[in-house]
Amino acid sequence: EEQSRGAEADAGALDEPSAHALRELRIFLRAVLHELRKERKFAPFLKPVDPEEAPDYYALVKRPLDLETMRMKVDRGEYETYALFMADLERLKSNAERYHPLGGRDVRGRQIVHASYNLIDQASSMGHRFKRRLGYDLFQRCEDIRARRRAASGNPHPEARRSRLL
Repeated sequence: EEQSRGAEADAGALDEPSAHALRELRIFLRAVLHELRKERKFAPFLKPVDPEEAPDYYALVKRPLDLETMRMKVDRGEYETYALFMADLERLKSNAERYHPLGGRDVRGRQIVHASYNLIDQASSMGHRFKRRLGYDLFQRCEDIRARRRAASGNPHPEARRSRLL
């Protein structure tokens, strides 16, 4: 709860409708992660890779990521947009592909890579259903909020790419 309050404090500089939109996004992202974490096939992505189980992992994968770390990023308000969240899921997939090349003979590794594709498909499908159920595009609203915040800070970086998966 304390981490969530920290995210709210960051959003405090926003008008109430914008703060509410970002809060709704965090609620949705937590629900997505909760559903993904329940599925046994996604177990390899739940926690950071144990270096004792995969001693060369951190030499091959320079930007490791897992669902628990993503949950903490949600709580800290680090995902201002759905596209940023989906980009991290893509990073999970890229990491799996880097460590377990699809042409390899490692059956377990191929299962992990295929699970990473499934992870993205499920999260994307949940996002699509969520947008339809809401009746408006919360994800685009959050993109707009992010763009306004960047412009107001004098640091107008290009907007995060919209997820091609929706």
